[in-house]
Amino acid sequence: MYCEYCIKPFGYKKNGKVYKHINIGQPISVHLFCSKKCKTNWCFAVQENRINPNKNSTNLLLDLEDKLISEIKDLSALEEFLSKPEYKKRYIEILNKQEFKQLNLISEIKDMMSFEV
Repeated sequence: MYCEYCIKPFGYKKNGKVYKHINIGQPISVHLFCSKKCKTNWCFAVQENRINPNKNSTNLLLDLEDKLISEIKDLSALEEFLSKPEYKKRYIEILNKQEFKQLNLISEIKDMMSFEV
């Protein structure tokens, strides 16, 4: 996951805290930040029209979709070397990652899958 203000990766440390901003009037209603400072700066930048959350959110969604597809392709390349239960387990782990929860693509993939997620 990446901070929407400073684009720094976060959430992988032991005590890595994630700060949320929720606005149901935007295409993506939940925005994630690495610190309170980034969250505050982002809010002020949106109010001053220096950041368009709709445009940035769309770009972030496309990046997330690309990352999801890339991870699925990487796993598919390993399919012949993994047992079916191991392959299924890894596939489900990818689909259940927190960073992909907001993607509509996840529900479409789950609907097409032959095994339960």
